[in-house]
Amino acid sequence: MLNKVGILQSDRYRVYDPKYGGGLWVGRDYGGGKVWKRDPINHISHGASAMQVARWYYLAVTERLVDPKYQNDLADIMGSPAIKHKFVKGLKDKKDTEIYRKSGTWKNYHADGGVVIHRKNEYIIVGIVEHPDGGEGLSELVVIVDKLMEKMQ
Repeated sequence: MLNKVGILQSDRYRVYDPKYGGGLWVGRDYGGGKVWKRDPINHISHGASAMQVARWYYLAVTERLVDPKYQNDLADIMGSPAIKHKFVKGLKDKKDTEIYRKSGTWKNYHADGGVVIHRKNEYIIVGIVEHPDGGEGLSELVVIVDKLMEKMQ
């Protein structure tokens, strides 16, 4: 059986590859606790690159991330954001919009990524920024991207 790092680095998922700058990394439990395996490149306990986050969502949308019998569970988990900030805040007035996402914040680093379904559009959006007001910037980014996607209908 693969451990958490083994899954991220496996040939099946390839969401972490040191040859391409890393990607998704989980080296400790999200609830805190001791770091059990640091990212080999940046030596951090959690990390992500925008490209690999987008790839992860693409695998999810195309039903290649989890066994199909768990697809609805994944959608339930990702579709119920507890904190209404970043992309969720930016799309709060779009009543006909669904978002499946995960965000993260550490010091001045702010990240959000997900799948947005709005009318006939379905798109993947990922933003990672280092700035004290990065969360607000991500709220503004998703509004701009969503308007551009609407124009493409």
